[in-house]
Amino acid sequence: MSGQKSPKLATTNTSSTSEKTQSAFTFVFDIDGVLLENKKALPGAKEAIKMLLGRKIPFVFLTNSGGMPEFRHTTLLAQRLGIPGLLSEHQLVQSHTPFKGLLERFADKNILALGMNSEKTPLWEKHTNGADLNPAIVRYGKPSETTFAWGERALHEWHTELNPQNAPPIRTIYMIGDDVNCDVYGAKNFKSRYDSEWKTILVETGVHEKGTKPEHEPDHIVPGVKEAVELVLNLEMQNDEPA
Repeated sequence: MSGQKSPKLATTNTSSTSEKTQSAFTFVFDIDGVLLENKKALPGAKEAIKMLLGRKIPFVFLTNSGGMPEFRHTTLLAQRLGIPGLLSEHQLVQSHTPFKGLLERFADKNILALGMNSEKTPLWEKHTNGADLNPAIVRYGKPSETTFAWGERALHEWHTELNPQNAPPIRTIYMIGDDVNCDVYGAKNFKSRYDSEWKTILVETGVHEKGTKPEHEPDHIVPGVKEAVELVLNLEMQNDEPA
């Protein structure tokens, strides 16, 4: 929980983490309030990502932001974190990324896109005589089931890309976020399509106010993203030790 001392074990070299541990757990990161603030890297963000890159531990980013192609966004993110060229567009799921899965189904159909908290629109009323809109709505963005399912799939695909010869099943996925209503609530209520266990770590560098009780209880609360990664590496190393 909050205030736990960062374990020294996480700063050891790559060879100290076994192949079993590297393959068994992964990370999902929110971006704003976790890695960046006002487009600048938060303290420890670069170090946290480099820990995982050095150990070849799979991770992806799950964000409600968007407005640009995934390649452009990951390029900017890598530059802002001080690791240019070290991130892939396949590691990023934005709010509108799941729309790609709709192309084949709706290629020749009309669709109605609504913003947050939208109700019926005049256009819908005109063409449907006020039909109930709710059965036709598919929600995207955290904490929606659709977005977490897409993020989990992206994570498993990236895991396979990193381990093309032998990619063991992912046992645990750690969601690191700053918003209990999006990151924590979404991860805790998501049912894995791959039988992976989702765990949540709340950081105090964004939406969550330090010292307040979260509405949705995470598994851990830590000061920042570096402490979150160090905590997981320490826990996983303990789990990997012989009984």
